[in-house]
Amino acid sequence: MAAEFTLFNKLPAEIRMLIWEATLPRRYIFCPFYRPLIILGPPAIAQVCRESRAIALKNGSPHFLMGFCEGYDVLTWYDPSRDSLLCDLFRLNPYGHTEPFPRPLLVRAMTSMMHQERHFSTDFENHQANAKQLARRLGLMCMERQNIRVVNLVLYPNHVKLHALRGEFPGQRHWKPSIIDAIFGIDMIRFVDLEDEKEVESISQILYSHQGSIGDGSELVRAHAAVRSIYKAREQSASQHEEPLSNLKYWDVLMRDFKYHWLIDRYEHDHETDSSAVRLYPGQPIDEANSWIKKTIAKIPEIRPVFLFQKENTQVSYYLKGTPKVTWNGQAWERTQ
Repeated sequence: MAAEFTLFNKLPAEIRMLIWEATLPRRYIFCPFYRPLIILGPPAIAQVCRESRAIALKNGSPHFLMGFCEGYDVLTWYDPSRDSLLCDLFRLNPYGHTEPFPRPLLVRAMTSMMHQERHFSTDFENHQANAKQLARRLGLMCMERQNIRVVNLVLYPNHVKLHALRGEFPGQRHWKPSIIDAIFGIDMIRFVDLEDEKEVESISQILYSHQGSIGDGSELVRAHAAVRSIYKAREQSASQHEEPLSNLKYWDVLMRDFKYHWLIDRYEHDHETDSSAVRLYPGQPIDEANSWIKKTIAKIPEIRPVFLFQKENTQVSYYLKGTPKVTWNGQAWERTQ
């Protein structure tokens, strides 16, 4: 191993940096209202050498979960370009502060999040009301969180949870290591974009290639079919201020109402400092030629329907007594105990 590392160090610095970057995994933080909480430590490369540690610190850093876990000052590592947050029951209070907060908060650093829609269905008559409720929840999730660019919406509830070491499902279902490697690589989480037919076909073929995971391939294909049935807008045009029509599909309602919630929330946030801000009400026509509305819509987060594969259920207590105690001095972290 030492000899191999010596050869590695002889590579040009630019190549070494690219390799270190490629070893950073995609991971997830699970923040429920009930225990256990899943939080992240620094990635493994942070412990290898000074060079790799610098790459880890360039991409991620510790953040407090305050605002998600009321009453607990919990610390987690977060890499905004890779890591995702899954809140089982998302807290509506964004824990905002008018003055600068002296410590880094995850709520301020997030660039993406996951939301599992447990009540998704295309088979019931009241799907429009369900889509409107989901739009409201997503609007509240994104409130005061202007850095969020993507919401990965887990529409299919039967996502896979793998044991970190054995590659086994609860219930004794088993994936071969080759299947796990093909799906995840070094990552702890894998999203399959249910709008992307080629990606769905590619992943389902990997699952079908091993008999023990045929059922999982079928679930993925069924999820893709369900999303196709709700995704594209109806063929005939209708102005955005019209009441929902009987043929208005789930995704049309969701995106229309989410846009209203986004514009209404941004007005409340901007109107005191931006005289061009436009007040809107649900059902009111949206003038997308207006300069403020145009720039505000350009910042609206992308909502992607996904199938979620995840592995490594490392459970961590809420309480800080089991983790190192650190303080933020305004510029860096200092360990106190």
